Amino acid sequence: MTPPAAETRTSPGLRTLRTLDEQRLEFARGRYLAMPIAGAIAWTIVGIGGALLPVGLASWVLFIATGSTFGLGVLVAKAIGEDLWERTRPPTGSTPSSSTPS
Repeated sequence: MTPPAAETRTSPGLRTLRTLDEQRLEFARGRYLAMPIAGAIAWTIVGIGGALLPVGLASWVLFIATGSTFGLGVLVAKAIGEDLWERTRPPTGSTPSSSTPS
């Protein structure tokens, strides 16, 4: 049985297919470290804040740190040179778009 393939749009009306193996290799080539690093930083701050601050302030640290994880991830991605927005990668066709012909 052949693995499923995802459609990739290279230009309007032109379709190519990438197999699951090709997509897995493409994923393996990427580093994708910005968000895990940002999460580790945020939860380290939460842990330190929880240990050192009173409960009221520690809950604010928890609230703010969990809400800022994505923004921190964007900053980390910029610092390490990772393309968090993936603007150069073609879409996999897994999400419908308004330009998709039926």
